[in-house]
Amino acid sequence: MRLVGWVGCLVLALGGCGDDDGGSGGNQQFACDIGASSSTHLCYEWNWNGPENAADAYTGVCESGGATTVSACPSAGKVGGCRYVATSGTTTVTWTNWFYFGTAQDHMPSCMSGGGITATWVNP
Repeated sequence: MRLVGWVGCLVLALGGCGDDDGGSGGNQQFACDIGASSSTHLCYEWNWNGPENAADAYTGVCESGGATTVSACPSAGKVGGCRYVATSGTTTVTWTNWFYFGTAQDHMPSCMSGGGITATWVNP
């Protein structure tokens, strides 16, 4: 599963879609839990102020990679995460890559800003 590819697609889709009733959709959330029973457990959590139906297309992408779609990433066992923020049009997307293995120091170097996306390390 190539996270970078489908995260970028999600940001573009959220900025370019409307919800079913033509409204803004309000605050939405989607999470993809990867390897919950493995030694490299990760969970990716998105929040956005946009279309209600935007996450529907990504449920299949999440699950096709062997992950599970959840309403929110589990809090138990979180080491920390890298939170990213991007804006497309009037939609702002915040996503956090939560780590459940290693130490915060192991993962902090992967938390980098660039290309108009701001990244910040967050503790659980």
